[in-house]
Amino acid sequence: MGAPKLLHVDEMPADFKEAFIVSHYRPPRCTVGYCLKSLFMKTNETLNVWTHFIPLLWFAWNIVSMSQIHDYWNDSFTWPFLVYQISVCTYLLGSCVAHLFNCISGYVRHVCFFFDYAAISMYGVGVAVAYRYYAFPDWLIGGMFYSIYPYIATFNAIVCTVLTSSSRFGARDTRKLVLRLSALVLLYTTVSLPIAMRLLSCFSDECWVGSFTPYVLQLIFFFGSASVYGCHCPECMAPGKFDFIGHSHQFLHIGVVIATYAQLIGVNWDAINRREFLEMYGEQPSFWSTIGLYGVGLFVNLLVVLIFSILISRENELNKYTQKLSLFAKNECNGNHVPNNLKSN
Repeated sequence: MGAPKLLHVDEMPADFKEAFIVSHYRPPRCTVGYCLKSLFMKTNETLNVWTHFIPLLWFAWNIVSMSQIHDYWNDSFTWPFLVYQISVCTYLLGSCVAHLFNCISGYVRHVCFFFDYAAISMYGVGVAVAYRYYAFPDWLIGGMFYSIYPYIATFNAIVCTVLTSSSRFGARDTRKLVLRLSALVLLYTTVSLPIAMRLLSCFSDECWVGSFTPYVLQLIFFFGSASVYGCHCPECMAPGKFDFIGHSHQFLHIGVVIATYAQLIGVNWDAINRREFLEMYGEQPSFWSTIGLYGVGLFVNLLVVLIFSILISRENELNKYTQKLSLFAKNECNGNHVPNNLKSN
């Protein structure tokens, strides 16, 4: 038996439809094997996977290669950088899994994206840990914001997972998509405050250091790609023309990867070149303020995913039961035969 054919948007359930994407849909009930085969098929998700899977391999390899510069085992000053790199690999992996396996079923689709949202939120925690110990403005080190910043970012990450996951309940509409994107942008914006303040406080070439250009590029590519994704360009101008290649979700993935790479360069520059100053005036990294904080945030986010996975399962069961009751009532009113499986309910 051949592989299931790709479907048109009119053949897809509402939860599986993407705005302005007309064709190249995988069937809504696929096996794991088919999902893996679809990596080499012309589906509208294929490049969504590859645009994060290839960078995932590079960033994972980079953790190993960077160990020649940073002594992760014995030097606690390198732990924030390790946490940051792990968070990058986590969000890339979450994205790959979500886009690859979201066609197994409606329930699995929701759960896949719950994990995706949690992974993105944990990336925010990883960034906050790295910024706090390497990239904070000189004039904020030792202050109140410096002390509570990573904990605020961890709380915001949990709130972000809750908001984005709750947007998947009920019928899809524009407001829920706006809520989802807004929660992610808000998390990224709050996490980026130290960098923004550091850049805005520099008024001359003398204070422009080697990490500033990568940070500027990071912000440009992130907010630029998020804007493209938010307006669904270019597919909104020519529905069906960019189903396989060139739609906004792919631009989002590519833009975010470039932003992350620029961010990596900036964080690494600060970790190496500001170390002497930071060890003299800043708080030194500890296990619980770096790896431990990330672990706690990850545990709570996974708990949120578990709760929403149970809730979405119950919602699906309630919808099925409601549909059966509606069919039962319709048949009763029309005097038609009512199947036994409906009577039993």
